Amino acid sequence: MTAQQAIEEARSRGIVLTPAGATLRFLGPKGALSKELKRELVRHKPEILVLLRGDPTYPCVRCETFAFHEADTVCYWCRKVRREA
Repeated sequence: MTAQQAIEEARSRGIVLTPAGATLRFLGPKGALSKELKRELVRHKPEILVLLRGDPTYPCVRCETFAFHEADTVCYWCRKVRREA
């Protein structure tokens, strides 16, 4: 399943996806979010955030968790862990 397909599947189930910083929030009917769909949404979170925002954002190049407006950015957490390692 692609990021776009995951968004479409969520919407077909009445689930509203909202980007909130580096977080993806879901709101929908009880039971609409299956374990499989949640797994796909989490797996494609950086791409989904970009698609929902409509502006170019890029994930951390190491952990792919946080979104930045510049490509090839490393998040604070990854920089800190690397220095201590």
